[in-house]
This record gives sequence, C-alpha cells and structure tokens, in this order.
Amino acid sequence: TDGAGFYLLPVINGSWTVNVAQSGYSQQVVNVTGYDFTATTPFQQWQQTYFSMPQLADSSISGITAMVLSGAGFSNEMAYALGLNPAAAKATDLPTPDKTPVSGIYYQTLEFNRYLLASDLIYQVQSSSDLVHWMALDTFSSGAWSAPSIVNETTTGNPNLKHVQVRDSMPLGVAGRHFLRLVVIH
Repeated sequence: TDGAGFYLLPVINGSWTVNVAQSGYSQQVVNVTGYDFTATTPFQQWQQTYFSMPQLADSSISGITAMVLSGAGFSNEMAYALGLNPAAAKATDLPTPDKTPVSGIYYQTLEFNRYLLASDLIYQVQSSSDLVHWMALDTFSSGAWSAPSIVNETTTGNPNLKHVQVRDSMPLGVAGRHFLRLVVIH
C-alpha cells in the first residue's frame, strides 16, 4: 500500500475488472478505474513531485487553486511559482518587502524565489498607493523581465530557483505610501 491504506496498481486509462484472491479468503471481483497521470505540463510535473496518486486524483488537494497541504494559507499555484513543497510551505516563504539603495537613494523592493521550471507562469510585480488600484511594475514572461533594469536575480543553493529582487520605480518617501505585491498568472 501507499502507507495510507491505498493499493497502488499500474492501470491504463479505462475501467477494468480485477479478480483479487488471498489464501483463506473468498475471491473478490473489484472494478478499477485507471487515471492517466502522465505529466504533460510543468505544473503537472511539480504536482507529481509532491502529491501521492490518490491526492493527484483529487483536485481539491492537488489542484492549482487548492490551498497548500501545510495549512500556510496560500494556494498550490503560489507554492508552485515559488518552488515550494506544498506539505512544508510556510507563510514566511511568501514574497517579502525590503529596501535597497541606488546611488544613495533608497527604494522599496519585493523579494521572492522564482521556480525556473515553471515556464507556464507569468510573474507580475504590481505597485499601488491605496491597495485598491494596482499597476504592473514589472512582468516576467517568456523568459524575460519587461523592465530588467529594476530586477536583480541571483542564484540560490537550488539549481531550480532564482532569488528575485524587484525594485519600486519611486524612491521611498517621495510619493507617500507605496505597496508592492506579486501576482502569478497561470
């Protein structure tokens, strides 16, 4: 079994009848429905890395909009975008604000890890002065940032991740409050 009481049998797509016999017990006929879990997208490959076969069959657990198994309060989509294990993800793994100097002037930044194998995602850092109206500050799509001059990507200890720092376009204190967030589009 898989440790949770499920028997994992390789079954081709379709419905099959299996005769089950064990010494000392009467023979049973079991109907089995096969699912094709062949990963065809980067997200499906990520799913297969972190979810069991029964979990993969349940989109409320392994689907892109499902909440991570760890209970950290964000979706599998964000865990996938950040290259996280959904069973171990923590709120502290989410993007974090910081500040960085450029020619002696400080700018607000948003920092996060970008999962390099998530080639089917668009990463967009947005800014707002009121938390209601948001505008794109920078967008990563098709392998490049739209405004690379405000992005600093560095390697991490994981070859599948890049640490990303996106800098706000306005210096701190110039325009009052300013907020940054990461939006992931699948």
